[in-house]
Amino acid sequence: MAFQEEENNVQPGGRRHHHTRNSAVTNFVAAGLTEGDAMKMTGHQTAHVFRHYDLGDVEALRARLAARRAYVRGPAGRAGRCGA
Repeated sequence: MAFQEEENNVQPGGRRHHHTRNSAVTNFVAAGLTEGDAMKMTGHQTAHVFRHYDLGDVEALRARLAARRAYVRGPAGRAGRCGA
């Protein structure tokens, strides 16, 4: 059941194969699959590349991004800090 399609192959809903692979790896890790079993399912041959596709805790990532945006906006939502 490996994902052996081309990277530019568009999936239903406009998602590309690359995004589908990110979601699959992230979901497999969150579900508790072993790295080896998940790699067999996704077709990854090295753990390094497999880990690259794991987005980690997506909700925690969203919270960190929201906090950064609030920081960059500064007091009262004003823009102007570096990195905006």
